[in-house]
Amino acid sequence: MRSIFTLQPETAALSRVVPQLLHPACRRPPDKGQPCFAAASKCWDVRIISYDFQSHCTVVNASTTSKGNGGNITIDARDRIFIDGVSTTGFSSGLFSTVNQDAVGNAGNIKLTTTDFLFLNRGGISSSSFGQGKAGDININSVSTALDNKAFIEAITNSGDGGNINLTASDRLLLRRGSGISTTAGTAKYGGNIDIDSRFIIAIPEENSDISANAFSGTTILLMGRGNEGFFVINKGENKFNIPVLDLTLTNLDRCYRELRNNFTVAIEYREQGKKFITRWVSWNRGGMEVQKRDALYFIREPFNQCQV
Repeated sequence: MRSIFTLQPETAALSRVVPQLLHPACRRPPDKGQPCFAAASKCWDVRIISYDFQSHCTVVNASTTSKGNGGNITIDARDRIFIDGVSTTGFSSGLFSTVNQDAVGNAGNIKLTTTDFLFLNRGGISSSSFGQGKAGDININSVSTALDNKAFIEAITNSGDGGNINLTASDRLLLRRGSGISTTAGTAKYGGNIDIDSRFIIAIPEENSDISANAFSGTTILLMGRGNEGFFVINKGENKFNIPVLDLTLTNLDRCYRELRNNFTVAIEYREQGKKFITRWVSWNRGGMEVQKRDALYFIREPFNQCQV
């Protein structure tokens, strides 16, 4: 069983604390002036509890290099999570759960909760599998999230299924100056999905910021919520996306919605174990989701009795 290290608020200065936590079986402490690593792999998960988490040219890396899954990273920062910059050795500052090239295992999940999320100057978050295994999911729950100057949130896999990005920014999501949110899948059947729930999503077209779900083969779905107003779904793949059961527990979507172009309704309801699913897609005869290749569907909220017609 993987151990869990917990950093409390009084030890939130990560650059000083992390080198003391390294187990010899994981990774040796860095040389002076080098980026700091917290390695999880088979050794442990990383859990950080803080008022104000700041990462300046610092790396939290929960990776696996042989057999075994990468570790999970959990940060609960009441006020702010701030990730900024690149070290002198070229490492982006940030949080990484990785299956390295020759390793066999799944990347761990990254779960972050805070009020304000700020990524600057190529800092970011990545859950990636470059070996044999799946990329992990990235779950972010915030009031506001901002990415500026080539900052990134990404889930990448070469051969396994892609990881999902679930991002809630209840007030606003801002992307500036070449920043991006992306999922990329290789030869897997399913690419990672992106689910964004935010009142405002702001980006400047001339600055080349992007939200993209990419797959070298198979189907990739981008789902974005619009607060209480509705949501839209985009299938960027060359194949129809057809799944009989779709778990939307991590989203804020619920009740009844109508698709504007095709004029059909879908229902999202809680079922067993407190999980939330699409229980009606066009009719009560099926749940899940069906989206034709390279198609986009736009949904607005309706009273629930419209789904009962």
